Amino acid sequence: MKGVNSTTLVERLNKAQGFSRLDTRIKRTVTVLKGIIVMPPIFNRNIPPPKIEQPKLTAPKLAIRFPRIATILTDVVGLEPKLRNHVRKGMSSARAP
Repeated sequence: MKGVNSTTLVERLNKAQGFSRLDTRIKRTVTVLKGIIVMPPIFNRNIPPPKIEQPKLTAPKLAIRFPRIATILTDVVGLEPKLRNHVRKGMSSARAP
């Protein structure tokens, strides 16, 4: 059993309502509604559930526009903890009597 889903019906009604003249809107809406009457009814239990595909998760690719800067930044990330420890030790030794 094949029928038209509600999205298609709503689209048809919206299209019929898109005209500016009132008499045209009424005629088109009545035509759409008469078309719905002659369609065989479809019940929710007869509609198969939609097939939802899960998107494949991939690691995002890092776009490197400036490769030399990228290598410098990775080096800086590695040096930051060492610099913090050095400054911490220097401050603690300067405060000690």
